[in-house]
Amino acid sequence: MKKLILSIHRWLGLGTGLVVFIVAVTGALFAFSDEVKDYLRRDYRWLAAEEQAPLPLDSLLHKVQSRYEMRFYQVVVYNHPRRSVELRVYKQAEDAGTAFWYLDTVEAYYTLYVHPATGQVLKVINEKYDFFHLVKMMHWSLLLHNDIGQPIVGYSTLLFVLLLLTGLWLWYPKSNKGWKQRFWFYWTKTTGRKRKNYDLHNIGGFYAFIPALVLALTGMVWAFPWFRMLVYVLVSMSTTPPDLAPPPFGDTLRQEKISYQKALDTARRLYPAAAAYGIALTQEYKPLAVTVQQTEHRYAVLHQLYVHPSTGEVLKHRTHAQKNAGEKLITANYDIHVGAIAGFAGKLLAFVVSLLVAMLPVTGFYIWWGRRNKKKRKGKGRTKTYRTGVLKEKT
Repeated sequence: MKKLILSIHRWLGLGTGLVVFIVAVTGALFAFSDEVKDYLRRDYRWLAAEEQAPLPLDSLLHKVQSRYEMRFYQVVVYNHPRRSVELRVYKQAEDAGTAFWYLDTVEAYYTLYVHPATGQVLKVINEKYDFFHLVKMMHWSLLLHNDIGQPIVGYSTLLFVLLLLTGLWLWYPKSNKGWKQRFWFYWTKTTGRKRKNYDLHNIGGFYAFIPALVLALTGMVWAFPWFRMLVYVLVSMSTTPPDLAPPPFGDTLRQEKISYQKALDTARRLYPAAAAYGIALTQEYKPLAVTVQQTEHRYAVLHQLYVHPSTGEVLKHRTHAQKNAGEKLITANYDIHVGAIAGFAGKLLAFVVSLLVAMLPVTGFYIWWGRRNKKKRKGKGRTKTYRTGVLKEKT
């Protein structure tokens, strides 16, 4: 049985090792992306001091939009008085469906940082080529078109779960004497490189097992709709999907002016302590979708609103508390995946575990390569001997 498990473990590792290594390294790089970007973008994310009252959101949007041909798809207003307003632009390339690389699927992806009191554009960031965005897309789809790269990453992650399970089986010692060497490194001056490499793979894999399994399973929630639905059903104990559709709207004949400021006022009135309010921008006269982010850089607690485009009246409201357990877990999936659910300590754990996971295919390959060469050397060193006799005549 152990030989079969070892064979499965070996070939799964050889087949997925490169993808697992890339995904793990990019995961480690992305762990503290929010903190790094906060520092690098501090000069235009934060104002020097709270100045005059902010412009009405509609005036600010009109002022900025008049300077650019591209349409904005979202505005994010932060609750802190010294934070700049963020306007986001995204446009898919016309030939995105036939593209091979991810970058060829995107025509434009920008973030504009705008002074809330003057409407001045403080900085325009081309997110398409931002380092952490490229790291994220390498992690997500190996920088290939989503339809190509994402299944590769998804199925490699699924196989990595099997690698973890078979690895745990192989880690289990045969006898009581073996337990001591399964938990820590007992190296001396005479300990060889192969033994050290084996211990790194064996012991490092054991300590990474549970958090690595969590990282892999949360990754699969995004990769496979069937797995996401399975998690939702098991946790919520319901097969009824959440109601995320916009409300029916029969006020289209009025065609009054859309007021984003009133939508913002409604969100602020309902959630005065929230970190940020994101409003989807539209040219159609329809309910405005508003997302309320309770804590910056965390997405586990989100509230969704649909408000009347002219009056700001709430047409549909789904608070975080109203979500069932399955919805809450799916909403928190990103925070769990990057470790943000546990704050700085959680991100540090995700960073360290990602490095340990990146080490596993390297050390595993070295173990396989060493044993393979050892067998070859043994094969070359063998000499066949034959018994020879002397033919004698009878006397």
